[in-house]
Order: sequence, then C-alpha cells, then structure tokens
Amino acid sequence: DLAEGEAKTITATITPNLNNVTLKWKTSNEDVVKIIEEYPRSVTVEGVKGGTAVISAINQDNVVVLYFHLTVREPVTDIVLSDTKVTINLSAKSLQLRAIVYPETAQNKEVKWTSSNEQIATVNENGLVTLLKPGEVSIIATSVDNPSKMAICNISIEVPVTSIALDEKEVTMYVGESKKLTYTLLPLNATINTVTWTST
Repeated sequence: DLAEGEAKTITATITPNLNNVTLKWKTSNEDVVKIIEEYPRSVTVEGVKGGTAVISAINQDNVVVLYFHLTVREPVTDIVLSDTKVTINLSAKSLQLRAIVYPETAQNKEVKWTSSNEQIATVNENGLVTLLKPGEVSIIATSVDNPSKMAICNISIEVPVTSIALDEKEVTMYVGESKKLTYTLLPLNATINTVTWTST
C-alpha cells in the first residue's frame, strides 16, 4: 500500500539470474500510481490519489513476466458529527454520537473519541457519552488516519427544576409595608435556579 505522495521502489528477482534480462515497467492507471523512475530490474512508483493500479514488468519479448497490485490509501479529509451542540438533562444518563468520515472511499475510517472533562462526561470507543454530573463538556472525535481532522460536540448537562414552593403561603401586610418573600426550589442542585416574579 501507498499513501498519496508516497514513493516506493520495487525490485524484481529473476530466476535464474540472467544479466541480459531487461524489464520495462507499466502502470495500469497513472492517475492512481505513476512511475517516476525505472531501471532494468527495479521501478520507483508514487501514489497519486486513492485507488488501485496494476504495475507490470515486460521483458524484451514484450511478455508480461510479473505484475502486482498497488493500493493508494485515500486520507480522511473531514469528520461530521450527528450533533455539534446539545443541551441535555442529567436524567437522560447517556447520549449517542455518530461520526461520518469523508471521503466515503477513505480506507481507514477509525475515529478516536475523547472527553474534555471526564468528571462531567465520559465517552467510549463507539461514541456513547455517559453523563456524570451537570456542567459543560466537549466530546472530540479525531481521525486515526489523519489526526489533523477532528470534530467537536459541545454538551451542556443540566438538572431541571422539578418543583418550587413559597416558604410562606399567606402573608398579611399593612399599607406601605414591604416584605421579602422566599422560596424553595427542588432539587437543590438544579442547574437553572432563577425565578420570575409576577403579581395578579
């Protein structure tokens, strides 16, 4: 196998070893693998783009005496996640992320998953995020084939308010008097614990 832009030299072994044997080399697809140098017993080829090509060696009698297949690995150029920004309740417990790797013809589509803060959320090798506690966390998918290509999903994990109650249900006041009303929100670790006051 070759990477795009990678060069490799292949040497032919001829049995019996005849010094007067000269080989000519040909590629079946110069758009995939091109010949950059050729000698009577060896050839240097370079990967051009993803795909497969056949390299043939032809003797003086115009007979193909050997051939081999070369595959050029197409690098990963992009990763797209199923979600890039999520707000989710801690009670959901988990979130499944999926990565689409481009191009579709890339040979190595393996993705490495990591969490920016494993105390808030962890992620396994399949992109399953486990929610641990409220907070902000980023889940990162990185191409194993081309680590410069990555995608990020920013997750806000919240604990919703389940109930609110005034500490005093009935208050008697005189004209001109003021009083501060207090309340209790549950659960105590609710992420957004502000309230809006109105009168009727």
